[in-house]
Amino acid sequence: MTKDSITYEGNSIAELRADFEAGIESYIEGCEAMGVKPRKSFNGVLNVRIPSDIHCRLALLAEDSGTSINAIIRETLEQRLQVAV
Repeated sequence: MTKDSITYEGNSIAELRADFEAGIESYIEGCEAMGVKPRKSFNGVLNVRIPSDIHCRLALLAEDSGTSINAIIRETLEQRLQVAV
């Protein structure tokens, strides 16, 4: 997967804001010209609903291994994504 990139610069907050806004406008115009939808950014927060017994087992595993549920889920997803590639 490739990531879109918008760069901007300035010597003051006003210049940064203006260049950032111009960069966004240019990106959107470019997407429209190519007939593609602008990519949405991801904030890293994903809510997943799981059965309570799995949640309990994850919590116990995390406690036993001295880590967090999030760390276990992240590691598991990373492993799965490596297999998929």
